[in-house]
Amino acid sequence: MDSRKTPFFTTKNKKKTQLIFFRRNQLWREYYLEIDPIKQILRLKYNILLEPLTNKVHYQQINFSLDEVGIQNFWKFKPILHHYHINPVKQKQYLQLQIRQKSIKGIRIAKLLYEQKMTIDDLSSSVFKHFREIGSLDTATDYLLKLSANDS
Repeated sequence: MDSRKTPFFTTKNKKKTQLIFFRRNQLWREYYLEIDPIKQILRLKYNILLEPLTNKVHYQQINFSLDEVGIQNFWKFKPILHHYHINPVKQKQYLQLQIRQKSIKGIRIAKLLYEQKMTIDDLSSSVFKHFREIGSLDTATDYLLKLSANDS
């Protein structure tokens, strides 16, 4: 069993088309199954979370053989889930870079900040500290949209 930050599949970031293959349960949290017919393995990627602002994926992985014993081990597998750590300073720097480079995400968040009459420094520290689930909004957008909804 190993714990990984990246790469996930062949890239550092998940693709939107990959979202349809994710599932969730209490034991593995968000998970994804892959079958490698050449190596004859079933690969389980589990405890999958996204960094607060980037699409960088953190996950744990274990392989099972594609035979009777491997499949039995797969069904009995009970992991020890790792607690991932994030550097909030790097997350904040990433957001500043996105706004400075006028990326789609940067423009969207800058617009929301402007509408709330806020700066990046006004954002709650939790925006930069908490991982999020696959398919969810980045934490800054989510936070600002909730503020906006409360103002309405």
